[in-house]
Amino acid sequence: MDYRADTAFMQRYCDEHGVQFHLRTIDVQYDPNDRKPACFICSWKRRKMLFATTNQVGCNKLALGHHMDDTIETLLMNMINHASISSIPPKLSMFDGTLELIRPLTTCHDTELRNYAAAKEFPTEVKRCQYEHDTHRSDVRELIQAMERINRDARKNLYRSTQNFLAEYVVSSPTNHKPRSGAKRKASNE
Repeated sequence: MDYRADTAFMQRYCDEHGVQFHLRTIDVQYDPNDRKPACFICSWKRRKMLFATTNQVGCNKLALGHHMDDTIETLLMNMINHASISSIPPKLSMFDGTLELIRPLTTCHDTELRNYAAAKEFPTEVKRCQYEHDTHRSDVRELIQAMERINRDARKNLYRSTQNFLAEYVVSSPTNHKPRSGAKRKASNE
């Protein structure tokens, strides 16, 4: 996949703020006939490289730029594709506590971050990914927009739902529901 960021800008920005800049590249081979979307494969390889790099440079914290909209989209994608109620938490301990993953922007909307980037005149990508619009995430964004037509607070409520889990009102696992013995006998006698 051919995607390029403005690494010269990143280097200058880090230099201006006294932060060491580490650049790693990954090779992503994508087969459109594969059942896994391009974004899944690329993000998996990126995370793998980020984890390896944090280990190599001796970091115990890794900050990612996920925002509130990412959190909501991931919640719905996990429900739809993986039958789980899970998302991306602002803080997550990994690898037996040797790495803490933090996402300090999960309370910010995508539009807020775009507006901030424009105000600071941050450059956009040099070359965008050719698959960026051909993703499940794009479909989920459309679903969220449809939900907002039903309730203008839908996006906010979806985010709040990740912090307001009412376990007693969730359907328990079907394996916990056993048929009555009489019903089972009757079905087997027919």
